[in-house]
Amino acid sequence: MNEAGKNISSLLLGQRFKTFVVGRRAYTVYSPSIKVICRAIGEFADIDIPEQGTLADMVRAVPGCSQKILRGIACLVAGNADGWEGVRDRIAGELEEGTPGEINGALNACVSLIQGSDFFACAALAMSVARMAATPR
Repeated sequence: MNEAGKNISSLLLGQRFKTFVVGRRAYTVYSPSIKVICRAIGEFADIDIPEQGTLADMVRAVPGCSQKILRGIACLVAGNADGWEGVRDRIAGELEEGTPGEINGALNACVSLIQGSDFFACAALAMSVARMAATPR
């Protein structure tokens, strides 16, 4: 329960973040809200790579897929900024300068902030509070 409390408090205080470098620029992404996660998933959901296709088919799909990946990462970096769409587009344009390895590292950094353990910690805290409220004194 103590670890769960630490996780939730650091999440609420904005202390959970990752920094990554793409194209000689550093970006910081903070733990995203549900709204921001949904925006990014909207971009990632449009990725279409043929599962049974040939290597040539997969290579032809790369340009469209890479733009969706960059926009998804940019959504997570932009967060809840005012005018987030413009911020997302600017960041996605900057991310185009990165290497595939840098983009992979950026996506790993972003996904590492979206963990089921946060939800389980929140549920454990809620259950603890419910027990405290139900316990007669």
